[in-house]
Amino acid sequence: FAYTAAKKLLGSLNLEDAKRKFDLDETAIASLSSVLPSEAREILDSIDDGLRNPSAFVTAQVRRMRPESAPLAPHAGRGLGGGLPPGASVREMEEEAESLIRQLGLDERAAGVLHEVPLPRAIDILGELRRNRNNVRNPSAYVFNACVKEINNPAAKAAGLGGLDGGGAFGQPLPGMTFGAPAGMAGLPLGMPPPTMPGLPQGPAGAPPQSMVGQVPSWAQAPPASGPVMAPGMPAPASSEVDAAARKAEVERAIEKWNLDETALGALLQIPADQALEILNSLDAGVRNPSAFVTTAARKRLETGAGGPPVAGGSFGMADGDAVDFRRSLKEQVENLIRKSDLDERATGLLHELPLEGALEILGELQRKWEQVRNPSAYVFNAGVKFQEKLAHGGRPSQALGPAARLVQHVEALAARLRLDADAVHALHTVPLEAAAGILEQMHDGVGNPSDFVRRTVERIHQQAAGFGGPAPDPYASGEQALAQRAEGMARELGVDENSLAA
Repeated sequence: FAYTAAKKLLGSLNLEDAKRKFDLDETAIASLSSVLPSEAREILDSIDDGLRNPSAFVTAQVRRMRPESAPLAPHAGRGLGGGLPPGASVREMEEEAESLIRQLGLDERAAGVLHEVPLPRAIDILGELRRNRNNVRNPSAYVFNACVKEINNPAAKAAGLGGLDGGGAFGQPLPGMTFGAPAGMAGLPLGMPPPTMPGLPQGPAGAPPQSMVGQVPSWAQAPPASGPVMAPGMPAPASSEVDAAARKAEVERAIEKWNLDETALGALLQIPADQALEILNSLDAGVRNPSAFVTTAARKRLETGAGGPPVAGGSFGMADGDAVDFRRSLKEQVENLIRKSDLDERATGLLHELPLEGALEILGELQRKWEQVRNPSAYVFNAGVKFQEKLAHGGRPSQALGPAARLVQHVEALAARLRLDADAVHALHTVPLEAAAGILEQMHDGVGNPSDFVRRTVERIHQQAAGFGGPAPDPYASGEQALAQRAEGMARELGVDENSLAA
């Protein structure tokens, strides 16, 4: 009785003042009303002026202090903007949750894991997201993370909050009933979210790949804080296995924290986990572009040999079953980016010959440079050939070769890839090396006969050089440069003198 009376007294005297002073939402106020006055004052006194979200801070402190008494259902609906009255039925809460999932545009992975937490907590999570919508870059990742933390929360496990088969979010028993054993997919705790690149760059069309409804890929699962889940009677895993799992989880957390894109992920996948962690741990708030920083650092490791040859799965080395699911998800991301980029058959075919990590890195770089790339298919094809050359040298460019020798190798690799005949190859040797590379790099899938295209292009270069009395046009030149070269050639053809040309 004294406890209830104290709560009522606190609510009538102080909570309204606290609400106005700190701009607290209904969830925070209801949370404060569930603890003792002294505890509520302690929480309010710990709010400082620099705190960005006092409401979230208050709610978290209450749950940390008294997880068993933190209110869930009564205030959850009001926190969503008045969608649910106090004491709403299970059906009403289910309808509210489904409506919010649609409004917030959550993907199937996030919607599926919501079913793993009790319905009132699902409402709470969605309400927090809605209140902080302007500050959340990836709503689906936000929801997934929140659900994972809830499922792996020791207090929730002690209370017996189950998953889909025991107290899940939708169509499950009411709070207070006996729930099943804590479970993620197949009875295992869920881990950190997969490296699916928050904020996937949008190309011409398409949407990010999604996992099956209500399912979480096995590679998204990680051991709980206390160690891996083991079947009864099974021996404990070796410490090296535990360390590897911990490194993998730490890499995944860092990827989520820094919101790394596909290019950075593709680069990290090619180096060992300990080196990936070293790079990620060197990031700080002063780095303006974390994805570019990570990409550059990982590539340096590969080029200097520090990381060794590209390794499938690299930073995410995992067990066979997890690796299969991981590779499948990675392949889905690559195929989605190919569709979004509208690549031709030649570029697509080359990507399919590359390791998935390399293809993902190239496609991510294309998305990053989308506005500057005039021919995406040619860009991808050239990048793929260079990646193959890198693999031919043990995962890094040959340090013994100079720029000219590397360009020769590049031209030879492109010519072999395009299956040029002997006459076309001979024609390429009659123009400057840079011009030959430019001709081959501008090849696109619409060219039915690459050898004939090369011969005709080389012939035009020689004709222009002879007719204009100047050097051959540079195939690497930009549109403006090419137009200037053409104007200069026409001026020479009309007999304009050198002084006028210089002017």
